[in-house]
Amino acid sequence: MVLQASQGGRPGSLQLRVVVIGAGVAGLTAARALLDAGVSEVLLFERRTQDEVLAGGAGLGLAVNALAALKLLSGAQEGATLADDVAAIGCYDPAAVFKTWTGKTLTVLPTDLESPPAGAPAGTPPETGTYGVNVSRRNLQRTIYAALPPGTVRWGVGLKDFVRLDDGRVQVNLADGSSAVCDMLVGADGIHSPVRRLLDEESGGPKREPTYSGYMYCRGLVDLTKYPGGVEGWRKALGSPELCNGMFYGTTYQVTQTHAGIGRYHKAPEGCPRNLSPEQAKQLMQALTKGWGDPVAWSATAIEPEAVLEGNWGSGCVTLIGDAAHALLPTLGQGGCQGIEDAVELGVAIHRAAKAAAALAQPPDGTNNMRFSASDIEGVLRGFEATRGPRVGKVFDVSMGLFWTGVGETWLGRLRRDWTFWLLPVPLMRKSGNWLSGKRFSWDEQEGEEAERIGPQNVRESLIEKAVLGGR
Repeated sequence: MVLQASQGGRPGSLQLRVVVIGAGVAGLTAARALLDAGVSEVLLFERRTQDEVLAGGAGLGLAVNALAALKLLSGAQEGATLADDVAAIGCYDPAAVFKTWTGKTLTVLPTDLESPPAGAPAGTPPETGTYGVNVSRRNLQRTIYAALPPGTVRWGVGLKDFVRLDDGRVQVNLADGSSAVCDMLVGADGIHSPVRRLLDEESGGPKREPTYSGYMYCRGLVDLTKYPGGVEGWRKALGSPELCNGMFYGTTYQVTQTHAGIGRYHKAPEGCPRNLSPEQAKQLMQALTKGWGDPVAWSATAIEPEAVLEGNWGSGCVTLIGDAAHALLPTLGQGGCQGIEDAVELGVAIHRAAKAAAALAQPPDGTNNMRFSASDIEGVLRGFEATRGPRVGKVFDVSMGLFWTGVGETWLGRLRRDWTFWLLPVPLMRKSGNWLSGKRFSWDEQEGEEAERIGPQNVRESLIEKAVLGGR
């Protein structure tokens, strides 16, 4: 059986069939971005069931750059953007509080790029796309899924393999015995990506496997209504009733009106058991935060039991996005954000290529329908990868630098981290992050955009990066 894909947001503008593998944050966003780019057919396959994907997971922070990217995409309701939808289910955080493990405040760093409207009540966020939000992963994925046309996602159907056809297209063979022929294949299937594995086997080169950091990251959700004083009491314990994001040596942040996420690193050398049960993970988190300042120690006891590649990421009409292409440590909070950026930039690359082709030649059928050859698609994908590579590489390097200074497993690392945040002025810290949070997205190329792509990529170009990375 050969499957048909669902219709896009602007049917007929680009006669292209795209298959996406993986319905995580990056895959779902990619489907929406490709539809908004004018792709006529998109089909997404996910090996897990809908309940497994949309009901699990802890919390995560979406920084300004992720919301700015989502602002380019269509939301579930007419006239709304996907950024509007995500902001509505998230918790706005005007600042992040950096603390020592005992709870002493080191600094308070504003997280938005613009100020709220003049005269607005306290806690009112500025314009959507200029601030970040904290969300639960389940709510984020449900929100993006709701913005897709019915039938876009096929749940419980995993990838078996893919075969390149003589005309350059790709036949995707699925685990249930069905297949789908497509013009382009996108692997958004996570850190242990089957699409990446098949690409490596096809090339005959070395396997591109993630490098284990030697640490586990335990995380969970906490019901704040059970905290003494409820949600407001928990926020006050962080340092201010208006704030809901605390950076200790782990992280705790409010992700819904009633729940917070909590995370903590744990040294786990290669060979240590990593698939802990929910109860084991909770016990480990309690041990890791014993003696810590409030509200982290309480949060650990209240956890609810629940379950960068160099060079080209793909080849031919196949590419990778998200963790399949560049798994990141959570220290910079950019794993999901960079997956979203990948997805949106992929849609933008397709749209711009179609627009350029349309300007050169009117389609022979006299309509606005554009068609791409396999070589056209390959050129777009390699260009997309070349554009994304340097930015993701810089995010990776800074994440690694923060990891080695932020895990706090040695007295020297702890001292260096604390003094960095204690001494550096907030304006300097904000300025040093402009390369990340200040990125903007547009369907059409903006003035100065090319300069941003090819500009200096030295991750130690600012004082704060030098201090945080500690010369690594």
